[in-house]
Amino acid sequence: DKPEPPPEGRLPDATQG
Repeated sequence: DKPEPPPEGRLPDATQG
């Protein structure tokens, strides 16, 4: 998990999606 959300265009992290 990363402290910041992934940029639009990259696969969604476990926190988003």
